[in-house]
Amino acid sequence: MAREEPHGAKLRFQLRSAATREELSRSPWTGPGGAGSYHDSSGAEIHAGRWLQYRALFTSPDAGEWPALDEVVLDLK
Repeated sequence: MAREEPHGAKLRFQLRSAATREELSRSPWTGPGGAGSYHDSSGAEIHAGRWLQYRALFTSPDAGEWPALDEVVLDLK
């Protein structure tokens, strides 16, 4: 994951997965602590179903500096 987080700006991620596309929209967004938590750093092991989505949350402490995201790479084993 190529990202830049200047001056307190942060990127956070959540994932959801399911066995089918139809089930995916009903799956909870999760981080390492389960539903409602966020991945704050890269390198986490991901256990996913056949269908996977991620979402990125861009935050800024003052709306003056924002994080940048160039790419997302999922290493699924």
